[in-house]
Parts: sequence; structure tokens; C-alpha cells
Amino acid sequence: MAIEDDDVRDREVWTAVSRDWYSRASDKAPTTGRLYHHLAILARPNVVAQLFYYAKSLCVPIPFNSARDSILTLFEPIMAGTHGKLHAVDRALVRCHGTFFTGKGTEDFEDARNEFLSNLDLAVAKGARRWLEAGYQIAVTNLCALLDYGLPTNVLMRALDASTKDSPMPKIVIGDEPASAKSQETSETQKPSNTNDENAPVATATEAKDDVVDLSKHFKEVLQFVESTDTIVLSRLGDLNILSYLNVRLMFLHQMAILKGPGGAEVKPPAMSHLEASFPWHLLSLCLNSFAAGFETPKKYETSEFPRTAEKRPLPEDWAMRGLVWAEMAFPADHFSVNENMEEDERTFETPSMKDQRRERCLWLAYQIAQIETSEDGVKEGRWITYNAATKKFRPAAQYVSDVEICPPVTKATYEDVLLEEPTLSVREQENKKPTIQSAEKSRDSS
Repeated sequence: MAIEDDDVRDREVWTAVSRDWYSRASDKAPTTGRLYHHLAILARPNVVAQLFYYAKSLCVPIPFNSARDSILTLFEPIMAGTHGKLHAVDRALVRCHGTFFTGKGTEDFEDARNEFLSNLDLAVAKGARRWLEAGYQIAVTNLCALLDYGLPTNVLMRALDASTKDSPMPKIVIGDEPASAKSQETSETQKPSNTNDENAPVATATEAKDDVVDLSKHFKEVLQFVESTDTIVLSRLGDLNILSYLNVRLMFLHQMAILKGPGGAEVKPPAMSHLEASFPWHLLSLCLNSFAAGFETPKKYETSEFPRTAEKRPLPEDWAMRGLVWAEMAFPADHFSVNENMEEDERTFETPSMKDQRRERCLWLAYQIAQIETSEDGVKEGRWITYNAATKKFRPAAQYVSDVEICPPVTKATYEDVLLEEPTLSVREQENKKPTIQSAEKSRDSS
């Protein structure tokens, strides 16, 4: 991994060559974390890309546990304020994940979180198409944080592991005791004493000493951070540059929604039960409606068949998701095989057709989520969102309706395109028995 520093141009050339070789190697072994660890080193000085690759190296079926030490070389200088000049949003993102990962710097976390969230919308706007790459990297990294960077004691990691087992799920207890640092100390004690394999999982979920999964204060803080990020990004109604982020988020939600419990059957998805109340379903519906407006062939996404293009070329974020523990069954078996010989630059190259492909993919994923129904008083509707095939609009389930500010759509979609097809009262409105959701005209005035 040593590359001479004497000539900057030589270094750039050899870094690009190394990156291409490790990318090709990851094609042959997409579930091997060691390869993503090397890509993290080669991603310098892009701290967002570094964070993405380090996090991914820990959240694949064969994690590279040495990355738990290597990632500190990214966190420590930035958390100490000794790193060189960085964009505020990038610096704050790394600081937040540094606290999530190490359990340190909690006294500064609120400032870092506020700095990230207050700069995020502007970063998306200024980044324009360039934010497509940063968007899916941030989305994947945040999801790795929800998995506690691959620790087997994490509630979602245990649900993923249990889905392949015949034993019953452990009882879930809400509590506030262990934080990330303590969890990491616990994981170290769970390492098998007779192995030095740095590629081996820290421990399997069934090897945890306790049969109780604790939704810690740490998990709730990460969940709140991810929800806040979702809210800011999804508020950019009709902005095509958020589609890569949305694609990753919807893919994850869909995989969690269809995750089976032990023995292949369950009443309520064990993973989604921890996520559903902390996702902005109402805002998602408005966002989806802004993308569905003017979509010429809705039947492309109103199907159970995974959307494919004529060239069958994966989207750049598909490569980013490939190999992750939750994405193993997310794509068709041959989704990546057609283009495995593509060079790294080709994979991330944005073609004009990708904006429509992403829009179709996101609408398809949302449509699949909407097909997961619940029945109450004999009336069936989507458990989280419902799709109206007549109006081509999405709406949230009643318990997820909230009072949201409707910003002006970024693209040609109108307020009427975005608004739900029928008035739905939020929980607070139902209690007060009077609606407060803004009308389209009032929204125009406020904007």
C-alpha cells in the first residue's frame, strides 16, 4: 500500500491504478471487508469516501476487524481539530460518526450534529450532480452506524443473523445502558480466543452472552441523527440529485420490511419494528409524489419485477451497496455480472439516462413497500405507505401523518402534484379535531 510521495502526478497515477485493482478484486469477493479497507486508504483526501469505505469494511459478511483501528486515523485528527481545511458539512459528518464509533467527544456531539444538519441542505444545493456520489456514500455510512458498524450485539445485526436461524428471536427490552464504546469493549471479549483471523466476524449473534437485546441510548441517538438527515434530504421535493440517497434508503427499508424472522415466519418484521417510528413517512410520500408527477409509464414500477434497463447497467450506488450484510438479496443474481469488467471511473460515471432510471427504481421500491399491508377494521392499507393506482400518488399510513412544511418543488412538479390525494389528519390534528396541514396556496405564501 506504500506509494511514493516524491512526485504528485506519479502518486495520483499509481493511486488510481491501485484503486482500480482493488475494485476489481472486490468484484470477485464483494463480501470481503479487507478490500474496502484498502479502498478507504486510497480514497484520501476525500474524508466522506474514506468514512464510507471504512464503515463498509466492517458491515459485510466477512468484516475486516483491523479497520476498527485504522478508522481512528480518520477520526482522531478531525475530532481533535488538527486536520487540514475541510468543508463544514464533511468535517461535522466525520465528527458525528467518530462519536458514534468511539463513544468519545460526546460533549461536542450536539455542536457537530447541528453543524452537519445546518449545512446539509446548502451542500446538496451547491453540489448539484456532484452530490449524487456523496449522497449514497452518506446514506450507506449512516446505515452502517445503525448497525453499530457491524457489532454482533446490535439489534439490527441480531435480527439479520436471526433471519437465517431456526431459533426464536431474543426478547427485546428498551433500555439506556450500554453505549457504543461499551459495546465495542463487549465485542472484544466475545472474540474467539483461539483465532487471530482479522477477517473473521467478531462473534455471531447467537454467541452473545445475554438473550436480551438492549435498544441503547446510543442506538436511539444514531436513529435520531439518521432521521434528521432523511428529513433534510427528502424536503428537497423533486430534486433529482437526492435520488441516489433515496435509492439507498428505500433499498434498506425494503430489505428490513421483508426480513423474515426465525423459522421463516413472523407477525411483525423484527428489524422494521425498531425503525418504522423514526422514519419520515409523510415527507417520503410527498417526495415520491414529486417524482411520480409526469412519469410517463407508471406500469414500469407498478410491478413485482426488478426494474432493468436495456444495457442492464447497475447504478453507481448499486456498487456501493453490493456486499453489505443487508443487501445480499437486494439485487437479481445477474445484476452485476454483465458489467464486472467495468473500470472504477466507468461505474461512477453519470449517464443522462440515470436520472430516469433512479426515479423508476425509487418509485418501484416504494411501490414494493406499499404492497406490505395491514388490516384494521376490515380495511386494508399499506403498513407504512399506501399507493393509489388511480391517482398515482403515495400517502402515509394514518399513524405516520405529521405536520410538515411543504417547500416549493425543485422541478416542474406542482404543489397539486405533491400533495396527498385526500386530506389526512395527523395524530395531533386528530386530537384537536381540526386540520393544520397547509394548503397549497398557504404554502406558496409562506415560501
